Amino acid sequence: MRRLIVNADDFGLTEKTNQAVVEAHERGIVTSTSLLANGSAFHPAVERVRRLPGLSVGAHLNLTEGTAVTRVSASSLTDAGGRFAFRPLALARRVFFGGIAPADVERELRAQIEKILGAGIRITHLD
Repeated sequence: MRRLIVNADDFGLTEKTNQAVVEAHERGIVTSTSLLANGSAFHPAVERVRRLPGLSVGAHLNLTEGTAVTRVSASSLTDAGGRFAFRPLALARRVFFGGIAPADVERELRAQIEKILGAGIRITHLD
């Protein structure tokens, strides 16, 4: 038996994104989504997901957009305001040349996963 999983990315990014994911799921198109723990519409996304038991929810792990969940200012990942400091290519370069502390990456990714779990979401996958 073949099964198609259609995953909607960036759930929790904005309320419009949340609305689009929910509508696509309700129409039978989207079967899975990836929740962005540091998105500006994280909490509304969590509330919407509670009413959608058939929607699988994963953690969208993010090190390049927005503010870090850990709120650690000036870590090797963030600027003084706690915002992620590097776009994907620059982050990859810094990782390769040793400019990113592995402990900062672990702390941030762990915090993102724990925030989603702490909201009562059962994580089905990681992106």
